Amino acid sequence: MPTNATAMAWGRGVHSQLGIRIDADGEEIKPQPALQTVPQPALGLPPAERAVLIATGETFTVLVTSRGATYVCGSNGDGELADARNTDGSTLGECSRPHRALLKHDILRVACGARHAIALSAAGAAFAWGRNSSGQLGLGHTSAVTKPAEVPRPSDEGEWLDAAAGAAHVVNIKLMKSGILAALDLAQAARAAGLGLMIGGNVESILAMSVSACFAAGLGGFEFADLDTPLFMATNPFDGGFTLDGGRISVAHLAAGHGTQPRG
Repeated sequence: MPTNATAMAWGRGVHSQLGIRIDADGEEIKPQPALQTVPQPALGLPPAERAVLIATGETFTVLVTSRGATYVCGSNGDGELADARNTDGSTLGECSRPHRALLKHDILRVACGARHAIALSAAGAAFAWGRNSSGQLGLGHTSAVTKPAEVPRPSDEGEWLDAAAGAAHVVNIKLMKSGILAALDLAQAARAAGLGLMIGGNVESILAMSVSACFAAGLGGFEFADLDTPLFMATNPFDGGFTLDGGRISVAHLAAGHGTQPRG
């Protein structure tokens, strides 16, 4: 973003992630819009600051100014606001006016996952904070981090040069939603992005779920399956289909097709 540009924001803003908006008299607009359909001036930084980098998570925003200063706004459910506090010292639950973070560091890069963020400093250090349930912060544990923590570097490596953060690790493919051709494209895209595969469905009969099971077995590479809705149906209008042994789904006994037929 050019240093003389005005940051604009639009979309869902129920958690104040769009940043503060100012009216004609210079006053903060309250409450923050739950949905902003037209781009509006946003991210009310101090007058001397200009945003040059912006990254967004699911419910929060991180921006870096031309001076390397870092600001955050939005939801703080998992520490996304980087130790943002009220004037009495209590932790902020939500922040619409961008709050300064990483006070002692000039930041050059920033990336956000759904509920976590990573920032790289001019000194080559990496800092991470927010949700950490899968160890995504790289800190050697799985506890949420509310104050930016430096990510340790392997002893034989140099400075951190870049960072990326993801919001998903697995793509759940549902044939009833996508159809088979689109599902093949989804699986290919997920693999290209290094994401795992899961086969799932809506509330469907054994016929539909058996088709999904055959699709996953034939394509291969599916780590997870959620095809149990036939077990919840009061009546089953079909015979055949996949078999279930504990947590194992099998279609090995099917000679051809999905292996189901109407009862009666």
